[in-house]
Amino acid sequence: MIGTYGRVASFAGLAILTACSAPQPPASKAEENAAQQAFFNCIEANARSTDDGRSSVVAVGSLVASACKEQFGRSLAVSARGLSPAAQQGFFRDMQGKDAQLATSIVLTLRKRKS
Repeated sequence: MIGTYGRVASFAGLAILTACSAPQPPASKAEENAAQQAFFNCIEANARSTDDGRSSVVAVGSLVASACKEQFGRSLAVSARGLSPAAQQGFFRDMQGKDAQLATSIVLTLRKRKS
């Protein structure tokens, strides 16, 4: 539970900081791809090292997402560049919890590959 609240607080803080800063130009596709790839690399590496194959996929996904929250936050910040403050807030709100969903999907995929 604390991890979920921590992520919500992190997203809220990121949204406020982004909204208060000067407008930035949109990120290039290369910047967005690099930030997203860093997040996925983190998720995959942590899933491989954390998953024992017996624990709940959701629990492992949540743990892995928590380990990669910095990369996820960076990816969101890059993707939100160039959006209006209102659009950024909506984007951050819509993305809350998506890191754990993605991590859970990746853990499940890696488990299937092992079997």
